[in-house]
Amino acid sequence: MELNTYTYKHLRDADSIEADVYFKHGDSSSTKPIAIYYHGGNFVVGNKGMISPQYIKVLLDLGFGAVVSPNYRLSPTISAYDGAIADSKDAFSWVQNDLPVKLANDAGIMLDGERVVTWGHSAGGTLALLMASMPNPPKAILDLFGLKYMEDESFAKPAKIPPIELPDVEFRNKIYEDKPPPTSAPPPFGPKGPDVSTYRAAWLMGKMKDGTFLREVVSDGNYGRVEPAGLFSPSFPPTFFGHGGADSAVDVKLAKRAHNALKADGVDTQLVVVEDADHGFDIGKMPGDPEYEAVISGLKFLRAGRDTRVPDELVKLATAVPGLRVFDAGVTNHVSWLGCGYAGDDNIRTADVILVLDCDVPWIPTRCKPRTDACVIHVDVDPLKHNMPVFYINAQHRYQANAFVAVTQIKDYIASNDEIQSVITSPLYAMRLLGLQETHANRMIRIADEAKPSPEGFFGAPNLMDQLRKAVPKNTIFVVEAITNTQSVAEQLRLTTPGSWFNSGGGGLGWSGGAALGVKMASDFTGSRQFVCQVVGDGSYMFSFPASVYWIAQRYKIPILTIVLNNNGWNAPRNSLLYTRPEASALKVSREELNISFSPTPDYAGIAAAAGRGEVGCFRSFKADDLAETLRKAVQCVLEGHSAVFEAQLDGPDGKHMGKQ
Repeated sequence: MELNTYTYKHLRDADSIEADVYFKHGDSSSTKPIAIYYHGGNFVVGNKGMISPQYIKVLLDLGFGAVVSPNYRLSPTISAYDGAIADSKDAFSWVQNDLPVKLANDAGIMLDGERVVTWGHSAGGTLALLMASMPNPPKAILDLFGLKYMEDESFAKPAKIPPIELPDVEFRNKIYEDKPPPTSAPPPFGPKGPDVSTYRAAWLMGKMKDGTFLREVVSDGNYGRVEPAGLFSPSFPPTFFGHGGADSAVDVKLAKRAHNALKADGVDTQLVVVEDADHGFDIGKMPGDPEYEAVISGLKFLRAGRDTRVPDELVKLATAVPGLRVFDAGVTNHVSWLGCGYAGDDNIRTADVILVLDCDVPWIPTRCKPRTDACVIHVDVDPLKHNMPVFYINAQHRYQANAFVAVTQIKDYIASNDEIQSVITSPLYAMRLLGLQETHANRMIRIADEAKPSPEGFFGAPNLMDQLRKAVPKNTIFVVEAITNTQSVAEQLRLTTPGSWFNSGGGGLGWSGGAALGVKMASDFTGSRQFVCQVVGDGSYMFSFPASVYWIAQRYKIPILTIVLNNNGWNAPRNSLLYTRPEASALKVSREELNISFSPTPDYAGIAAAAGRGEVGCFRSFKADDLAETLRKAVQCVLEGHSAVFEAQLDGPDGKHMGKQ
């Protein structure tokens, strides 16, 4: 890990303000996001060196290209608004606009100024939240026990501070002689607790003790302009709150209030409360301590994947533009939804304009591709796919941008443009909408028809998924590695909740087993405790090392439901052959000859039961008549705290393990 110190702001009446930039040399083939840390200290004390080296390492290991820790001017001889907040905003702009060039020249590190996250402790958490007011706000925010509601009555009351003897008032009031205001001061706590040997720390403790600290640092009584909660809205960045359940400085109820407010606005937000923990709960904590792990969860949140707000914005955009269609990631109950597929869709061949959002392979050219005169626009966090040497989309326009921000801006521009409004409200677009409604209705009829059992009384993937949708809880998260059955799974589950579908999108080599355990652990950790269902092809199931998966599930009590789609073999290689060499369809080669047949099949559920020492539920069925009841029993097994594997013997029992008869 290396450190460069830069000046990010020049002042007329004081020294320039500096920021420390931490980075490590390594892969420079792709641009990386940036994390900004704002130190705590109640806007009165503290400095850029208060960031923990452990947390810096975690962030760099998570893939951040740089971790930035700036100083800022300290109150009370300047208000928090004119000092800490103004400087923090300037630091944020400097990181977005200037730092990528500087670090590229100085260290060869490629940074993405469009992908910046903010975080901080206490007052630093407040500053991190306030960066949501910037024109290009943070992509995510981590607030650790910061102030959200400045006008709450609790801040006007004497705070509970440790029983310490404060120096006399004359010594403490030396703070008012600090003109110009300093940009750095020692932290208020030493190894043995509060350190009031400096007049700044002594003044702060005194003001907290008599309940006037916030009034002093706000200065002008205008709490509204320094209060993060005033910025809360549906467009607020994804936010993680970490708070101590026994915080004596900032009541935990305010963190819960902020979390609930953002949740009501549809913002991606998480709250972790560390029980019995006070303000500054992670000081001196180590890996394995709940206080430390709470912070690590927040840091990982900053590096999370896709923004779950995007589907809702797509729905709004599709509603605003009659006739607009959404392929692959649409909400199933909206008329714009075209379903899901790997090779492509007929609408891709006929579209005038195609907007590709955060997608690696939107279509397979040998099977489906746009018209030569179609306008293709690609918006992605990495539109050039630096680590994919054979990647290419024939796009006329490429933009490196956050999908949520891009879709929101497009939607808002359309709503504000009178010329566009006159076009999309014309009779032509009304006819397009009617056509789309009819197409969607016919699609839903087709999906329902496909979910019927076979004349022999067997079930296929569509019927299975239709029954699974009815059997699992409404808030279920699906981890899907269905490969050749992915389209049927997506269409029959008919999901409408963003974040309820996880799919690797790459080769089906066993990703979903460990992923399902991780999703369940994350869900439980955040308090949502959602039901997790893995849907996996039989080939991918074998690649997932099921013995390890279900031993871990039993050992650590991580209950998941696994649906194994037993279709007698690993069919994906045949499909890949046909996608790239369509003429191969004429070849009459059996699965046995291609060495992708699993017949006679293993005892898939039995493997899991053995690995779980008999504590993993074992279920199988090939009859449509008993499918619903068997699924119900498997779901109940998971609800009672045990993992369960349901072997779905698609299209009958031929060639499949039947268990004890």
